[in-house]
Amino acid sequence: MSQPSYRSRAALAGVVLASLAGYGSAAGQGDGKIPITTTSAEAKQQYVKGRALAENLRGHDSRQFLGQAASRDPKFALAHYSLALSAPTAKDFFEHLKQAAALSDKASEGEQLMILGLQAGANADPKAQRDYYQRLVAAYPRDERAHFLLGGAYFGQQDMPKAIQEYRRAVEVAPDFAPAETWKVHQAARNDGDRRGALFTAAVIYADEGKFDQALAELQKEYAVAEKINDAAAMSADVVAMGDVLLEAGKPEEARKRYLQAVELVQQSDLSEEVKQNNQLVHHYNLGRVAARAGDLAGARQHATTYMNGATARKNDPQIKQAHELMGTIALAEKKFDQAIAELSKGNQQDAYTLYRLAWAYQEKGDEARASELFQQVANQNTLRALNYSFVRAKAKKMKA
Repeated sequence: MSQPSYRSRAALAGVVLASLAGYGSAAGQGDGKIPITTTSAEAKQQYVKGRALAENLRGHDSRQFLGQAASRDPKFALAHYSLALSAPTAKDFFEHLKQAAALSDKASEGEQLMILGLQAGANADPKAQRDYYQRLVAAYPRDERAHFLLGGAYFGQQDMPKAIQEYRRAVEVAPDFAPAETWKVHQAARNDGDRRGALFTAAVIYADEGKFDQALAELQKEYAVAEKINDAAAMSADVVAMGDVLLEAGKPEEARKRYLQAVELVQQSDLSEEVKQNNQLVHHYNLGRVAARAGDLAGARQHATTYMNGATARKNDPQIKQAHELMGTIALAEKKFDQAIAELSKGNQQDAYTLYRLAWAYQEKGDEARASELFQQVANQNTLRALNYSFVRAKAKKMKA
């Protein structure tokens, strides 16, 4: 099972996919678009070139133009914001985000809201991120990127009707807006981000085949890429993934050691205090899963309660869903099937493992029809590469057969 983390391969999990479109408009304030604030016409020209490449998912190619924009205007906040979004590593992401925030007082209101929204996502505060993007749309209702960012925030909170509404609005405003129409994948490993992505894909494939040792080996290689540049956030995410694989392999104690290592990597880093506090909170989720797998249901419940309380206090909807999923897992182990169904139904319905457990709960309750329907949904789920899906796809396929 995975957790909120900062992975370069997933555009820094928690930052949400909407960030792919988070580039300021080339138009001015007069047409209702987010302006680009720079004192250099040449910097703006380079920025627009980089933005166009990034919005067509050519992030690696965009960086040379965005870097030139930042060089030609050292106070160009949006250039650093965009460099953060196209960063191949978590370390690079946080460095440019920090620079963007430091320069934001030189930028327009719209640019400030974009930077604040990205910061909120990085600090695991989805409610604040959504609020910033709502203000952005209110201020710039004719800007396609504002709508796309808000759509991504809604998507992250699984408010699909509102997400679709904002994505459609983005296309209505600008029919040729690339991020709202296309989703392309580049295979060539031209930087560390590409290399890490390829290694993670290999790990997912091995996990799907039940070859957990090979999956761990690929994740260790991915960790080594981040370790070369001391990218603490990426290293921590990789170690969490190793813990997830070990947990699925039936080795909870080894998984616990990996989760502890992941926490220590973040706490000993120079990441923000907000990131560190959230990291400590998420550790309870991981320890709860370890306890549940080890049969310590009382301990698992304690961690689940702590995690739920913390997530609720932060108004972090994705984490609240995870807390429900953990509570549902515990109830399932206790054979309290109605309670398990109630809790799991409040979990992330896009997470294959949540649906798989929900199917088990219905089957154990005796509702074979609903169980079969859910097993089939898991087996045929059309999802991006994810360890959770690799853990249950084949098992669900057998159950629906």
